[in-house]
Amino acid sequence: MPKKLLKEIKSRKIPKWITIHLSTSLTIIGAINLIGSKYNFPPEIFDIAVIIALCGLPITLVFVWYHASHQNIKFKSGEIIFYAAICVIMFFLIINILFLSSENVVYVEEKSIAVLPFKNFSDSKEDEYFSDGVTEDILTQLSNVHSLKVISRTSVMKYKDSKKNIKEIAKELGVESILEGSIRRSNGRVRIVGQLIDAQSDKHIWAETYDREIKDIFEIQSEVAKKITDALMVTLTKNEKDRIEKRHTNSIDAYTYYLKGREYLNRLTPDDVDVAVGFFKKALAIDSNYSLAYAGLGEAYAQKFRAFSMGDEWSDSSRLMSEKAINLDPDIAEPHIALGLNLFYSGKLRLALKQYLKAVELNPNSIAVVDVGQVYYLLGNYVEAIPWLKKAIGIDPTRWMGYRNLGFTYYSLGRFDEAEKLFFKVLELMPEHTYVLKDLTELYIVTKQYEKADSLLLNILKKDPENLRVLFCLGEVRMFEGDLSEAKKYIQKVISITAVEYGPAIEYGFVLFKEKKYKDAQKIFDMLIKIDESEINKGMENHNYPYELARIYSILNKKDQTIDALKIAIMNGWKYYLFTMADPLLENIKSDSRFKFLMNNLKNDLDQMKKKIMESKN
Repeated sequence: MPKKLLKEIKSRKIPKWITIHLSTSLTIIGAINLIGSKYNFPPEIFDIAVIIALCGLPITLVFVWYHASHQNIKFKSGEIIFYAAICVIMFFLIINILFLSSENVVYVEEKSIAVLPFKNFSDSKEDEYFSDGVTEDILTQLSNVHSLKVISRTSVMKYKDSKKNIKEIAKELGVESILEGSIRRSNGRVRIVGQLIDAQSDKHIWAETYDREIKDIFEIQSEVAKKITDALMVTLTKNEKDRIEKRHTNSIDAYTYYLKGREYLNRLTPDDVDVAVGFFKKALAIDSNYSLAYAGLGEAYAQKFRAFSMGDEWSDSSRLMSEKAINLDPDIAEPHIALGLNLFYSGKLRLALKQYLKAVELNPNSIAVVDVGQVYYLLGNYVEAIPWLKKAIGIDPTRWMGYRNLGFTYYSLGRFDEAEKLFFKVLELMPEHTYVLKDLTELYIVTKQYEKADSLLLNILKKDPENLRVLFCLGEVRMFEGDLSEAKKYIQKVISITAVEYGPAIEYGFVLFKEKKYKDAQKIFDMLIKIDESEINKGMENHNYPYELARIYSILNKKDQTIDALKIAIMNGWKYYLFTMADPLLENIKSDSRFKFLMNNLKNDLDQMKKKIMESKN
């Protein structure tokens, strides 16, 4: 019987058709992977191609068995049922890939709204800042309402002058209603037209026109916010009503300068921040008790301190201005956000978290939601981080940061498929934000998907041969694979474009040390130790500094210091167990019982968090 079957299989050329099917499938899947990596196709496309190839194999075999020769021409009923069953299975698997297993982080909530940028109909285009500022203020007043989901400014501003219709925008932002309108300012008067639209039916829920003196702008904003909550059938608490009606200044001129300051601060360039500082100071010259203007200065000085590295003195100025704003008005979110930013930039993560949580308590839709999620993630508290990060994505769905932080949280927990999708979402939202390439590279390293990393990185490198991030990532891949000579080529290219202190310094030092160029390596290590210890001594709670120290001391075979540094890193939120276990720079410490003890505790900590997260269905 087996001989007869083998003879029949051979006569019907089954091996030949299996070879043809497999080679064709692999070619197509390879092409999809190559093209998809280049153009950042969603990873689901690759998965669907694999499913079709696998499900197509039994169909091919049955078809060839009955129809490879001229003996059987007609399709039998059993054969048709078999094909149909395979197609149903294939369809189910594809649906599962597309919908059931994906990370649905943006969805439509009841009582949710996006305030689109109001159109500027003033004679002067310079009044654009005024229309944007009024939009932001209405948005801020609405965001004080706990039972209302309000999309953040950063997400709605992407739709300024957009040609998309209301339904498209609402779907992308995950809201059920949209507020749009226009502003015209002329000769001491202001005309505001607002209309609230049900995104599903495209019908107006509420619409009104205000034509008043400019001094009435504060009353108009409050009235619009209250009318919208009424239209959405949201009941305001006394505190929410008070915050909506609250005036931060009685001066239209101070308010105008403040709006100009916010406009320039949001651009976040050194020159624009300087201009913003000037406007905030003008606002304070008119109203010395204007807490929002002090908060604006607190944020601006914080950016000078950290984003633009202009000196530690700007941190002191930032804290003074932020604390002044809190003293003047502790019951609004903005001063707490400013102080939180200062503390965050200073590495005081736990103190920053307190300020961000206070901001969210006062304003539940505040951008501080993003910051709370980020700090919990950085501190390694993933149980708390995940719900905050999901909420952050909900109120700011077009901003990359929430997706990246949630992706790295899932990566740390070993939820690699979800993490990969979120990292690619970051690339979709912000292709130029190449830092996420390092995240993807590390994910592929710990899962040993080196070919996938190469496919992604080399395709980018073809278009941009001097992309420092890609060159560094390729060097890291080679280093973890154990090919130090190839790793050195990429690392040296990075250093030739920039400098050692701004490039992959520790990786370069490791390669030099392995080449027995000890003096050159030690020079790099001394520089890094000085930087890392300085930041740690300042109270910086960033786990990357002590982890880098641990890597250096391990290379130098200083085991006691390696363990001490690792303890600090873990205490400050280092939770990357798989990366640490794979790290070639720690090879000298991995057999040490103290290292094994630390890693065992770290793994247990992650397992406990996974259990709690599963129980809470996050």
